[in-house]
Amino acid sequence: MSKTILTKPEIFELKNTLTKVFFDITSIKNDTEIAKYMQYPKIPSFLSESICIHLIQKKIILNELSNYSIDFGESLCDILAQKNMDVKKIEVKSTGHSAFQNIGPKDIVSDYLVWIHFDNSFINDIFDDIAIFTLKQPGKFIKKPQKLTLSKLRDLTHDNLIEERFALDIL
Repeated sequence: MSKTILTKPEIFELKNTLTKVFFDITSIKNDTEIAKYMQYPKIPSFLSESICIHLIQKKIILNELSNYSIDFGESLCDILAQKNMDVKKIEVKSTGHSAFQNIGPKDIVSDYLVWIHFDNSFINDIFDDIAIFTLKQPGKFIKKPQKLTLSKLRDLTHDNLIEERFALDIL
């Protein structure tokens, strides 16, 4: 069964639900000492992948793919961009404040790595300055699967990591 991209209202509904979960966990952590061991939830990949597709389609990121059809890549990759016989594989990562991700073999061999960094957006319920990083041919810079922080990714890629900012409202 193939996935269907989340619509803008669905993205905002999921964002609002996640924000409530983050708020509830923060409240519990503030009220109960032992709750300091609780973790915030992972940002669902379906959310970040849908956001990424919208951003590509609106020509906010990866402008070189503006004439490509964009869809989920199923088992091949997170997102597939196609134009005639030209196929580009895009892997998508997303992080909150911790800003670290596991980079695997699919990420390394992809044509593009896109990392959406929400930072404290879900905790503060502010989504008007989200960082998005794009890296063409990540295998040139990341040689093996590993845990990476954004800081380490910047060090590995030098000026090849493109950083942009967007507000969720633009979708």
